[in-house]
Amino acid sequence: MLPTIGQQEMELILFLSDNHEPMTTREITERFGEPHSLARTTVLTMLERLRKKNLVTRSDIQGIHHYSSRLSKEELLQGMIRNFIQQTLGGSVSPFVTYLTQEGNLNKAELAEFKRLIEDLDNGRKDD
Repeated sequence: MLPTIGQQEMELILFLSDNHEPMTTREITERFGEPHSLARTTVLTMLERLRKKNLVTRSDIQGIHHYSSRLSKEELLQGMIRNFIQQTLGGSVSPFVTYLTQEGNLNKAELAEFKRLIEDLDNGRKDD
């Protein structure tokens, strides 16, 4: 399970996971903080919180902090979904599946993927 994180922290870690190279605090502030109206100190505080939660790594290159996500975007999203299902839905995916069927907003590709996943589950396979 992923540690509990706030909305802005979630957005920041997803931003970092999209960038496959370590980024300086300045780069993160310019590319993430400024568009979200966040001061450098706020961005730095969020980065350090994520680092303490073991979601972000920090390395020093020539005395400058560089941050990167420990997890890929896919791993983060799976963890967030797992947390949501466990904490909000009490471990049951039925409400989520019901939501998908009632909303009906899946495009053809998403529907085909959903059918494939259900078939995998039905066949007793579980691809991680």
